[in-house]
Amino acid sequence: MAFTALVATRAALVTGQQLTAARTIPLVVPGIAMLLPLEAIVGTSTALSAWQASQQRVRSVLDAPRLPEPDRTGIVAPRIADHRIDFDDVCFGYPGRGPLLRGVDLEIVAAGTTALVGVSGSGKTTLTKLIARFHDGDSGAVRIGGVDVRDPTACEVLDQVSVVFQDVFLLDTTIEENIRVGNPPGSASALPSHGRCAKTPDRSSRRGDRLAGHRERCGRAGRDRGTGPRSYVLIIAHRLETVAAADRIAVLHSGRIIESGTHTELLGAAGRYAEFWNQRHRADGSRLSNR
Repeated sequence: MAFTALVATRAALVTGQQLTAARTIPLVVPGIAMLLPLEAIVGTSTALSAWQASQQRVRSVLDAPRLPEPDRTGIVAPRIADHRIDFDDVCFGYPGRGPLLRGVDLEIVAAGTTALVGVSGSGKTTLTKLIARFHDGDSGAVRIGGVDVRDPTACEVLDQVSVVFQDVFLLDTTIEENIRVGNPPGSASALPSHGRCAKTPDRSSRRGDRLAGHRERCGRAGRDRGTGPRSYVLIIAHRLETVAAADRIAVLHSGRIIESGTHTELLGAAGRYAEFWNQRHRADGSRLSNR
């Protein structure tokens, strides 16, 4: 803006014949040189604002109250027999936002894939956070293998669960080295299985600093779990083909599970899932016809 004002002033003086074009050069060149430090100051101010925002986000995490941990003195940790997940009349709401989950009852079997379906803000991601015990429910219980997630320590829970969100960043190195971040002593024979499962080469093609889509999330899952077989998958699904391929589908609405079953069963029930399916099909067909 300052440079534009300088050029406009020069043009006005030349047009008004108060200065010749040649005599404006000594005015313009020092003016441009004076603007360079100002540009650097503006750039520094922008970087400082970004740093302050990042610091506030980090501080909010560090200042968050710790969830209560069980005292393990002389007590054997509860044994998680399998990886079945049960929500038993779970209610939850974020502070200051009112109730979000209202008496959720859901069983996620220890094998296969379960898809959660629901409108934005219905609580799908919140359910996954409660499984990993990022929060405690206000009432009810969340259990893994019959064990309440509040009974083991946070590390013991996360040994059983890997949460992979939509936006995931990996270290700019090999998939194996990313996995070793989550489990440094993991055996070399077990680690490569994650790369094969993700169908990702040892050093994947990248977009900037990020892996693309599915392969990135698989790499993150391997990093979080380190080694060990995958016992179940709970996905928050939006793509029709992903939803239809799930072994079981649970429909979340107004904080409750209102339907549960296979794709065929829910279509036959002609409920909210069938409505969702038909709406998405119509929207996809409209996009295809407009291409």
